[in-house]
Amino acid sequence: MRTRVVLGVLAVAAALALSGCAVSTFQDSTGTTTDAASAPAPDEGGALADPESDVKGWENGVWYNESLPVTPEDGLNESELAMVVNRSMARVEHARNVEFDRDVDVSILSREAYRERQGGGGSGGGEAAALREATRLEALFLVGETADAQAEQAATRSASVQGFYSPGEDEITIVAPTATPSVDEVTLAHELVHAYQFRGNLDVRFPRSPTRDEQRALVALIEGDANLVDRMVGDRCEGTWSCVGHDTGDAGTTASASTTAAGSTGGAPDGDSAAPARPDMGLYLLSYFPYAEGEGYVAAAKERGGWAAVNALYASPPASSEQVIHGGEDEPVAVSVPDRSSSEWSRVGDGVVAGEADVATMFAATLYDDVEGSVVTREQFLTESGPIPITYGLPPSTGWAGDSLYAYEGDDGDRGYVWRLRFDDEDEAREFAGAYRELLQYRDAERERANVFVVPEGPYADAFALEVRGSRVTVVNAPTVEALDGVHESASRLSTPRVHPWSERAPSLTVAPSLTVAQSFTVAPWSAAVGGNATTTQPADSLPFASSEGRATA
Repeated sequence: MRTRVVLGVLAVAAALALSGCAVSTFQDSTGTTTDAASAPAPDEGGALADPESDVKGWENGVWYNESLPVTPEDGLNESELAMVVNRSMARVEHARNVEFDRDVDVSILSREAYRERQGGGGSGGGEAAALREATRLEALFLVGETADAQAEQAATRSASVQGFYSPGEDEITIVAPTATPSVDEVTLAHELVHAYQFRGNLDVRFPRSPTRDEQRALVALIEGDANLVDRMVGDRCEGTWSCVGHDTGDAGTTASASTTAAGSTGGAPDGDSAAPARPDMGLYLLSYFPYAEGEGYVAAAKERGGWAAVNALYASPPASSEQVIHGGEDEPVAVSVPDRSSSEWSRVGDGVVAGEADVATMFAATLYDDVEGSVVTREQFLTESGPIPITYGLPPSTGWAGDSLYAYEGDDGDRGYVWRLRFDDEDEAREFAGAYRELLQYRDAERERANVFVVPEGPYADAFALEVRGSRVTVVNAPTVEALDGVHESASRLSTPRVHPWSERAPSLTVAPSLTVAQSFTVAPWSAAVGGNATTTQPADSLPFASSEGRATA
């Protein structure tokens, strides 16, 4: 059921819209019309005349294509920042065919200061929510059981965030690479789109109680819209427009650091704040999905029917990350697992729908860690088409129809989980199961018996039981083989027919190439591993949705 809510109060715990722009390959459709006003020709002195009333493409005395008397090299003072913000608002109006009805406050924060703000970590929701989130990340082989999942996510945000819009304060914060107050006007455009989205300007009909995967799909719509606009602005910045922070030599440019696959990053010049550390690539890819796939999803709608078709998506949004990735309309299948745990184990809350994007990330992350080999190939993940040259439509995760992941806690504090996935057909289920076995081998698992595996040491040292039954796959995890039955009765005796010998799967593992700037798609501010000046967002489990009274509810 879709319920109309006010997007203006669709707040994210710390900040939803963490901006970014990717490789500028997308070109605006010339078939889409706009009613934004055209700027007048300059007079003999080069000035542009103001309109008689407020029009799209003009804000507070500044036209979208007007040059500004600012000197960003030594940092923007208050009046210079105001001019840049006004021009950026005018540019968003011109590109997105919208009109701002009031100003947007913008502040600049150094990355060092932002990192200090992130020091507290935590995503809200209490201990049970934190345990479910930690279990999900462990099940995806992204954060080990002994690591602090919240701290790992906070570190990734600190290293990759470019800026954010805070709906509660109706304010944009730009994260500058150094203590010098600077902005990238393309990043600013991205965040201004969020300000427009969240101010109640769109007819939004989002579900009242979305699953986690549905939340991810909604964020993909929101971020895809903003990414598309910032790409349009960025393309013009590389052409006829002058753009603060995006021109060669401007302060605040976002592609100055150089990073290799090993994670070394060039320092900031002149002893300013240190360049950000390389984010954890698995967590980064998990958070990058809304940007990578959302833009293509929104761009396809714009190609079909202009901005009116994009606006219509908010009233009929995607119901799963699978719909965003593949552009289809298949509704996700509800999946549940009965609680068959022993008295020594307790189920923690309801099941979490991970979704196809999470499943794809689980496999794609093997391309970017420090373990030799990978479960999918670079050619499967990197593409030659689309606005951002990666795809979450990987062979092992394609065909996803639904899933549910249940976290368990033992009386002794140990963790376990039961994860059941449904696929479109039996062949897709077997393909996933085969890749999952390869993933276990990648993590140095040893076969205990036909369907039970043990990772003897390391961050994912546990026992795993795997069952394939028709189009359904069930994974049970526990600290030991003996504990599998405690988490899920008879788990250690699950049967999976036609299991191939372990030795037959080894050749399918591929060696991931050393990732350099030339081999991968660029990410600011550390410029090496994955695409665009994109950033990260907090776990979707912490995304509150508005009630009918317009008040955010957890």
